[in-house]
Amino acid sequence: MTLTHRNRPVLLSLISLLLLTVACESKDVTLARDAFKHNKFELAYGLYQKVLDRTQSADLLLEFGLISFKLQKYKEAKQAFQAVLEQQPDSVEAYIGLGKTCQMRTEWAEAENAFKNAIANDPSKYPEAYSSLGELYEFHDRLEEAEKAYRQAIELDPKHAKAYRGLGTVAMKQTRYTEAISWYEKYKALTEKTPPVGNP
Repeated sequence: MTLTHRNRPVLLSLISLLLLTVACESKDVTLARDAFKHNKFELAYGLYQKVLDRTQSADLLLEFGLISFKLQKYKEAKQAFQAVLEQQPDSVEAYIGLGKTCQMRTEWAEAENAFKNAIANDPSKYPEAYSSLGELYEFHDRLEEAEKAYRQAIELDPKHAKAYRGLGTVAMKQTRYTEAISWYEKYKALTEKTPPVGNP
């Protein structure tokens, strides 16, 4: 379209409408994120739905997945994490969220694959992926695998409390009681100072 004196008002109207839409969307995103930050999950959920009706950015979908998980809306959480992975196939956060969601839905094989994909995409940064995989193995009495995963989490982050708790549970199940007490004491020492690590 060539800019002429006839179509210039139309073009200016379109630009103004676009700028207004972007400004409203930005305001809605800010409100949604603020509600999430202040643990107003129901409010945040509705605001994110409104925003996601207009745009499907990976960042917003990831945040919506986390909120859905917190609200135990596991179907929506799973869909959101899968949508993130369609856009960003190497998103460790989305794989961890998907894995935890699949655990809650008792979709064990999918959960295991999600955690393994998180680790494969970045094995050096995410102790949460290892400890979540350890929990999955522990639940299914795959205790040697669980212990290995928990130890890898601690190797990445010596203050990752959840892994110490997991090692304590594994040791208890294997009747290594003295060792279990030691792991639980480390867990307790860490959680008395800071809350346990883990998101969602």
